[in-house]
Amino acid sequence: MRYVCSIIVFFLIVYSVSAQENPQNQKNISRQITLPECINIAMQNHPDIFVAKEDKERAYAEYRYYKGLGGLSINGELKTYEYMKSSSTPNASFLVSGVDTTFGLFAGLTAAYPIYNAKYQNYQESARTSMDLSRIQSQKVMNDVVYNVKNSYYLYQMSQQNLAAREKILEKNKEKLSIAKRLFNSGQRPLLDVSKAEIGFNEAQLEFEKAKNNERQIRNNLYTAMGLTDTGRTLTMIPIEEVPEIKFTLEDLHKLGESYFPEIRIIKIHKRISKIKIDIEKAGHKPEVDVMFSLGFRNGGISDPSTFTDVFIPKKWEPKFDAAIRARISIYSSGAVQAKVDAAKNEYNKIIYKERDIQMNMKNMLRNLFNNLNEFSQQINTAKLIIKNAEKNMLLARKSYENGIVSQLELQDAEVSLINAQLGYNSAIYNYMNTIAKISTIVGLGEEALCKKK
Repeated sequence: MRYVCSIIVFFLIVYSVSAQENPQNQKNISRQITLPECINIAMQNHPDIFVAKEDKERAYAEYRYYKGLGGLSINGELKTYEYMKSSSTPNASFLVSGVDTTFGLFAGLTAAYPIYNAKYQNYQESARTSMDLSRIQSQKVMNDVVYNVKNSYYLYQMSQQNLAAREKILEKNKEKLSIAKRLFNSGQRPLLDVSKAEIGFNEAQLEFEKAKNNERQIRNNLYTAMGLTDTGRTLTMIPIEEVPEIKFTLEDLHKLGESYFPEIRIIKIHKRISKIKIDIEKAGHKPEVDVMFSLGFRNGGISDPSTFTDVFIPKKWEPKFDAAIRARISIYSSGAVQAKVDAAKNEYNKIIYKERDIQMNMKNMLRNLFNNLNEFSQQINTAKLIIKNAEKNMLLARKSYENGIVSQLELQDAEVSLINAQLGYNSAIYNYMNTIAKISTIVGLGEEALCKKK
């Protein structure tokens, strides 16, 4: 007996393990998931989030690069230098290279430190501003990812509800067709009722297949929005029992949008960067002052082939230290510097016009969304009323059917009308919640701060 029990337990364990490892079985397992969980998964897995992080790191690296240009630089150097021969005449009006002078070789370290360079300073400011830009762009990316998750979540929730409703409608039409055939066979209904029931059943079957395919596509979109691969596993959404209500007026939303709308914040930083670029081009007219040092060894007389082998003799090298201040300023550039300044000004003006356009579009979007929100709220209330009326109609049809006043076909029609009313309510809920999500993205506030507390 113990041997038989051991065999049974073994096979049960093997079966349970194989069922867990079988992907086909995993697809049939439904998991309930909330919207915050979906958003958290997207923040950890979506590729756009990682791309935004890399952009932030690149902006910081560019800032460090331009900051390094304005600091001390030390290089190893090997170069020739020219010095006067001892036999040359010092009072000559000019010296002839190779005749009055000879060439030597220097090897060592050279250091340079910019005392004043307006371009370097402006480059650093531009790079520092670009870091601010990358942070806002990263926030915009996260806002877009969050909105896509919300939109896909609400849409998938509606698709599941629609699929369940379409399945009920299909079952009702199937029952209706069966009843119509039975009544026709008993001579209580004409053939026309059977034909109508068949058409209704075929239409319901087609709509059910559409709803099933739509649910699968939207589930894939939700997985994609979270940065995951669709494994075919069904997700169960948390139903929305009560829709939130915005606590701000349209004027308040406009003010919030002007302060927090990512597109406006981005264009303002672009305007700052463009203004700095004008200063960078204007700096072409300003002087550049550097202090330079060199420390190493020199070897004189490499111009004479007979003494060229002295380069390989260590005793022929002597220590050398030099220090100098170098100043440069553009005297004439054929108008190139001014042309760059004018081009930078044109780019700055373009950004000003684009900023106005973005502000105008933002206000128009908020106005349309705010009006749509009111309309969808009315649609929700109307859909609730329709559902109540459909429920009353179904109760009346059921009582009438029990009293023999109406047929079973008419009862089936009342039940289908109730399901259709619920479909309209689901659509209004999705449109309302999606509009809230869009407004939240534009004004840069979460729905918790945007809506009234329940």
